[in-house]
Amino acid sequence: MKGGIPAGRFLLRFVLLFCFLQASWILCGDCYRVVFRAMAAIYLGRGDSRQELSIEPVKTARGDTRVVIVNRSLMAADGSGPVRNLDFHSRSLVWSPACLLSALILASSVPWPRRIRALGLGLILQHGAIFLLLGFCVWLDSAALGLAHVPPHTERMLVAAKEVLLRNLPLSTPVLMWIFMLYDKNLFSTYGLDRPMGGKPCQSKTMLRK
Repeated sequence: MKGGIPAGRFLLRFVLLFCFLQASWILCGDCYRVVFRAMAAIYLGRGDSRQELSIEPVKTARGDTRVVIVNRSLMAADGSGPVRNLDFHSRSLVWSPACLLSALILASSVPWPRRIRALGLGLILQHGAIFLLLGFCVWLDSAALGLAHVPPHTERMLVAAKEVLLRNLPLSTPVLMWIFMLYDKNLFSTYGLDRPMGGKPCQSKTMLRK
């Protein structure tokens, strides 16, 4: 990163961009949900031939999108039988992390070509991470229907890991990707983070001992 802008200017640009992108959900949310559900259906629909998986819009306290998992071999002729439902909010799980990553990258003091490249690659990786997370959740929930084998002594640990990942991964990955893709040796000096409380840059000095 070249040049020097105070951390305050970066923070202001980040906040404005993040609020703008979040507000755009009002206009883009419905279309985004449809596209994301279609992509998720393609990705999650692969796998065991015994499994039937569908993604449906819902309106519940747990989310606006539902992944329905069915084991065909357990279903009766009339279509009744056990199913597993995985509900999530597409805005908090997918849209908000994408907004966070976009605002961090666009507010950074790097040349615009580098920002655009980082934004494109970052959004692809961010959505990929969410698809991997959903795949893990579907695999874990499928165990209750006999579609996956989860050792009993590890099931509780995996369920706890699932809850932790659903809460933290969507918001931690954008920050880590931003640091990874835009970090260079001048990162701290760019935002004035190499300055101690006294306000002067940190310096080292070599002296000869007499």
